[in-house]
Amino acid sequence: MGRQQVLSGTYSLLPHSRQVALTRSHFETTRSPRTAGAARRTAATIVGVALLLVTPSVVRAQKTLPVANHITVATGVVQFDLSGSGTAPMVSLRDDLSFHRDVLVGELGVGLFRPTEDLPTRSTYVIPEVQLQVQRPSGVVHPYIGAGVGVVYGFQQGHPATLSASIGARVLPLGSRVGGRVEFRVREIGRHASASTAEWTAGLSIR
Repeated sequence: MGRQQVLSGTYSLLPHSRQVALTRSHFETTRSPRTAGAARRTAATIVGVALLLVTPSVVRAQKTLPVANHITVATGVVQFDLSGSGTAPMVSLRDDLSFHRDVLVGELGVGLFRPTEDLPTRSTYVIPEVQLQVQRPSGVVHPYIGAGVGVVYGFQQGHPATLSASIGARVLPLGSRVGGRVEFRVREIGRHASASTAEWTAGLSIR
């Protein structure tokens, strides 16, 4: 009979409380301070390596996050072809959020105008929409083009969808919170493009 079997048999003859005490004493003895210190050093090394691997990814992700925000209040004229054609004053409010080093711009905006049409009553048209724009962020003037979708409120027959395309420029002086914006935007309204507008606007931008 080996030594391990003798120790096992002797252990089994002890009372339960004594067995628990011996087991706990053996666990605490084998978990020496040197072992605990090595475990802590290993954990710290793993955390450090993880941080070194993750940090470059976080920095790259931050470069693609929104880096600039501009709110533009603009006014101008709209050439319309609705229930009749003509021109009318227009105002708009645009909120821009630029991505990917200012090359991509997401825009959330609303336009409003009140034309005189061949109808008994006048209607006020409100056009909330979103656009995705591509711009060239070089120097003070940032030219851009964009396309988007929206909804037109004001028609008596419902709220038709609209597709829009824009071309313009943002004027953003370096170090200034105030800039400008000029734009030409065309849109088709309705499923069969039964109505359309062309909008010429200029306004003030606040960063």
